[in-house]
Amino acid sequence: MRPTRRDSALVAAGAVVSGVGGFGFTWLLARATGPSGAGVVLTVTTWFTLLLTLGKFGMDTTLVREGGRIRAGGSGAGTHQLLRWTLWPVVAVVAVAGLVVAVAAQPIGQWILADSPVSLTPLVIAGGLLLPFAVYTVVQLAYLRGLGSMAAYVSIEQLLKPGARLLGAAALMVAGVTGALAFGWVWFLPVLVGAVLSVVVAARPRPDTEVATAAPAVDDGVERARVWRYAGPRAASQAVDIVNTSFGTVVLGIMASAADTGAFATALRVVFAGQLVFQSVRLLVAPSFAALLAKDRIDDAQEVFAAGTALIVALAWPAFLLCLILPELVLGLFGSGFESAAGVLQVLSVSGLLLAVVGNQGSVVLMSGRSGAALVAITAGLVVNVVVTLLLLQVWGPVAAAAGWTAAVLVEGLWLARTMAGEGFRPLPVDALSMAAKIALTVGLPLVAVRVLWPVAPWAAVLMVIGGVVGLVLWVLPNARVQFHLLTMGEARE
Repeated sequence: MRPTRRDSALVAAGAVVSGVGGFGFTWLLARATGPSGAGVVLTVTTWFTLLLTLGKFGMDTTLVREGGRIRAGGSGAGTHQLLRWTLWPVVAVVAVAGLVVAVAAQPIGQWILADSPVSLTPLVIAGGLLLPFAVYTVVQLAYLRGLGSMAAYVSIEQLLKPGARLLGAAALMVAGVTGALAFGWVWFLPVLVGAVLSVVVAARPRPDTEVATAAPAVDDGVERARVWRYAGPRAASQAVDIVNTSFGTVVLGIMASAADTGAFATALRVVFAGQLVFQSVRLLVAPSFAALLAKDRIDDAQEVFAAGTALIVALAWPAFLLCLILPELVLGLFGSGFESAAGVLQVLSVSGLLLAVVGNQGSVVLMSGRSGAALVAITAGLVVNVVVTLLLLQVWGPVAAAAGWTAAVLVEGLWLARTMAGEGFRPLPVDALSMAAKIALTVGLPLVAVRVLWPVAPWAAVLMVIGGVVGLVLWVLPNARVQFHLLTMGEARE
């Protein structure tokens, strides 16, 4: 019930392509269109992601959990009956909502980015019409993940979509296209392609799906009530979470300039690129948590959680420390006009460091059936985000939105840690804290030396960097390999 090495390699490849694709698309967009053009595309895509998350109604996480329960023999629902009253009602509701968005595209576009340099109507129409396709893709692939198949999700969501967007943006750059709308079309087109491929993948006969379909007959009403009782709080959690994540971009789009919105959203995308490590590990461990917790195997689930958290720290902290200590260097990659977001990137990087240390607390809480507790934690974070952002916005500008998001991360992490401890888990694994200290010494300290010593004693900064690299190779990487082995032992302890 643990992730296999094949799954781990596949997810690692997906994380690399998704990270490079997302970062590369944002970089090309920023270089071609500047802060205002980036504000146009990133505002529209932020709203699309917001509506997509609301439209899933928690069914992606729910079906991952149900698939894991089926694998562990803890669910009596079969595949066909389960999808009939989970996936399809959600898609139907989202299709109606998407049509409403498309019809009201013009006033919506004027509202979400008041000083947009171009009309957002075409992109808003496209987003509304594509919403049901996006929801279908994510929820259908989530169910396959729960049954133990990572390939379809990684191939479509982490390889195809970000890869196609990157290649499309690169083609626009080569062709000399600088219009924001063209980059918007490049971002939306893979949504439709992904939906078509998801239909094809779902139609293929699979042995594990046949087993699920042949599950013992149960009272359909009882199973439906049980699944929706779990999905309801999870849907609310996802809604609050995505509003929390999107709040800064949304508020700046309505109340600030397109340039400020674009600079903030670009810095946020840089941090999100680092957080893809979290998502990749979550893809691996969530089904394992569901299966292990269904059998009350807390110790094994704790070991998976600890190893995953240590890996997240090892992979994500170097990038976040770079953004924290040398933000101008990172933002300079996007062209002129983005250096003004250095303070934003520094504050957001603190949130990334905090999130890495707490690891996949949310997955543990959700897979243990405590979706209500997750909702309380995320809601508390949202309240803090809104209050801090609105109180400081007039004084700090975009930095206020970053401060609100970081404060929300801290509050949510503390609440989830309290919930995990109540379930018998250790929410701050020693291995993860040890890994954080090692990365701070081998990466953080040399970066500080570069910032402080480079102008006056560059040779000393170079020596510090060399020492950091040696420390990474001899001290950090061996420990990271141990954690990876613990995470991918497969069925060794089943």
